[in-house]
Amino acid sequence: MRFPVHAGRGFLGLLFVASVAAVVVACGDGKVEPQGRLLAPDTLSICVDAPKYPFAFESSTGQWLGSDIEIAQHVADRLDLTLQVKAVPFEGIWRQPSEGACDLAVAAITITDGRRAEAILSQSYLDASQSLLVRAVDAETYAQLSGLGGHSIAVKSGTTSEAYAEAHLPAGATLVPYGETEEMFVALGAGDVDGVVSDLPLNGYRSTLDSALSVTEIIDTGEQYGFAAAIDNPDLIADVNGVLEDYLDSDEYEELLARWFNIR
Repeated sequence: MRFPVHAGRGFLGLLFVASVAAVVVACGDGKVEPQGRLLAPDTLSICVDAPKYPFAFESSTGQWLGSDIEIAQHVADRLDLTLQVKAVPFEGIWRQPSEGACDLAVAAITITDGRRAEAILSQSYLDASQSLLVRAVDAETYAQLSGLGGHSIAVKSGTTSEAYAEAHLPAGATLVPYGETEEMFVALGAGDVDGVVSDLPLNGYRSTLDSALSVTEIIDTGEQYGFAAAIDNPDLIADVNGVLEDYLDSDEYEELLARWFNIR
């Protein structure tokens, strides 16, 4: 499964938070001294929505894995900080830093004007078009969301995918919200719903794990993911953006895209 990502520095630079400006202090070993406020010295604490494959999940040995975890770890390493991970529900997760739960929310958070009013969001690090996932045997029948009239469609509560599905719900279709990402895919496999509307990275990754599921429609909504910091902590987002600016042009980032999302 392949899908587009706009990862060039020029494109992503348009998404820098315009009000953010901070002095970046470079250390001799290539690390950058953070200027933003942290809850604990020498520690970057992040709130994640987990398990949320392939972004953030724990291994059987308790190790945190996933594409978002790797990017956050890169940011922490460049800022010479220890990464600390805290799992919380997704709904309103971008507000958690302002409420003192963590320094950053790192949870495949789609950048929206509404969320910008409640948090400071970083530049984009991944495109997040919407998509339709169905059982492979139904791929021809449900090639588009509009073909699911009269059927049940799963979404995750509190997401832009839910908002999109509500606004484009086929006649007679029923929207079924789930609190956890995994619950949507289990319901689809079990036949409890006939489609899942979710961000393309989520559905695309799931289809690479389960050949019984197939992405049949990619809906380019122009959505993108960013990290979130407290509304009164612009310097921390400036720190993050400074690291991302170089990282998104790197071979390391290209390798991450290929490994987690089959993007080459």
